[in-house]
Amino acid sequence: YPPVIYLNEQSKHLIDLVHAYNHMDGNQIMKVAYTFDAGPNPFCFIRQEHVDEFLSLLKYFYPTMNDDVHKQVSNIDKKFPSINLSIMPNVLERIVLTKIGTGPKIIS
Repeated sequence: YPPVIYLNEQSKHLIDLVHAYNHMDGNQIMKVAYTFDAGPNPFCFIRQEHVDEFLSLLKYFYPTMNDDVHKQVSNIDKKFPSINLSIMPNVLERIVLTKIGTGPKIIS
């Protein structure tokens, strides 16, 4: 004791951003969920139909000079400025976009 807390300010900002995004349209549909590894690194789980919009949200709130981070996102949705959170430039190092696979396979 005391407990070790690995979340940093950027981690807490992403938590707030996900909650704001999920409630942005006034509905209770969960579009994005999050978890963290043993440190401050978030993992977001996104419904397929919301991937492009959520990537645009990340681009808006976490602008960066690293083009590799945002190469999949070309447009920014105009409703994002209504989310009352600060913009945090250059805190996002990478985005890894994956999909659920076909399940376990037996390798002979």
